[in-house]
Amino acid sequence: MNFKKSHFVLRIPVFITVLLLLGCATSPGQIDDANIKKEIVPSKHLTISNVSIDAINDGFSIDGYMRHKYVSDSLIRGHIDIEVADTAGTVVHKTKTSISHFGSTRPFHKSYRFSVDVPYIPPNGSTVRVIHHVTALD
Repeated sequence: MNFKKSHFVLRIPVFITVLLLLGCATSPGQIDDANIKKEIVPSKHLTISNVSIDAINDGFSIDGYMRHKYVSDSLIRGHIDIEVADTAGTVVHKTKTSISHFGSTRPFHKSYRFSVDVPYIPPNGSTVRVIHHVTALD
């Protein structure tokens, strides 16, 4: 067996182990047990991913990452709206947060993130919506 083939064969078990470890990891403060759903409203300009909701003393914290849908060197404009809707779909709490540059070492692949503490405890069965708006934060 040549070096390239043995190197590839050795990578397979390492890759599978990493996948299993990452798949089993959970955040201890997540409020998934309260039957809270996450809804990411699609945006024409960017992709929102890795959204996590964590319980804090007087409400919850939500954060996530964003990137352009298409290769672009321009900055992402606008802000993020966080809405909490009850089981009937009525918005019971709304807050805004700004978008911050996260950085990237590759050109045309800028990353961004958002994070906000929401001082509201969502009722059981609620939906937390994440919405990107192109307009500036008021």
